[in-house]
Amino acid sequence: MLVEIAATSHAEDFGLRLQRAAMAEVPEYWVMDLVASALHVFTRPDAPNAGYLDHAVVRLSLIHI
Repeated sequence: MLVEIAATSHAEDFGLRLQRAAMAEVPEYWVMDLVASALHVFTRPDAPNAGYLDHAVVRLSLIHI
């Protein structure tokens, strides 16, 4: 699993870093989007296409601690 924290690095976290993680077949790539208050969870890497097959978004307002 690889986790990124995005406040000002959205282009990198959702672009090149995501592609590199997929090509390295990292099984889960998470991006905590501080601006949108959301957690993006990418699963099932598709290395040949440098992406992920599944993408789920969890809004932080739904998380109760």
